[in-house]
Amino acid sequence: MSTTTNESTKDYINQEQQVISYLKSHDGITQREANIALSVGRLSARIYTLIHRDGYDIDKEMITVKNQFGKKCCVARYFLNIGGNHARN
Repeated sequence: MSTTTNESTKDYINQEQQVISYLKSHDGITQREANIALSVGRLSARIYTLIHRDGYDIDKEMITVKNQFGKKCCVARYFLNIGGNHARN
């Protein structure tokens, strides 16, 4: 699993921490967004860990998007629930 490091403090941020931080400051995340913004290749695995190991309340919805060939496809968009509501920035 890749990590991000802050060279000045040598603190390491794992992928789960990156994902939860992103969810707290954005209105959800898809695999494509995780790949581009965080370099996280297996978002569903990170979400599973955040839910089952760390106890976060994360929901998903299936959304329709166009793929790189212009065809419609369904992908998961994950949301962090805070107080029964999706986290909003």
